[in-house]
Amino acid sequence: MLPALGILSITLGALIIIVNGLRRAPEAYEDEQGFHLIRKRASGSGILRKKRASRPEPGSLKGARVNS
Repeated sequence: MLPALGILSITLGALIIIVNGLRRAPEAYEDEQGFHLIRKRASGSGILRKKRASRPEPGSLKGARVNS
């Protein structure tokens, strides 16, 4: 039973690595002129938005004030 679980975990791990590599691979195509990579498009709407002021995490001294 233990060797079967080991083989199953190795197989699933290898499958995850392969799928992740294919997901991150650049898109490309080949025609008569040769091999061409497709540029990645911007992953956003192109509209700059204001960032919200970040709150300090609880227990953090980053935004702590000293009362005197």
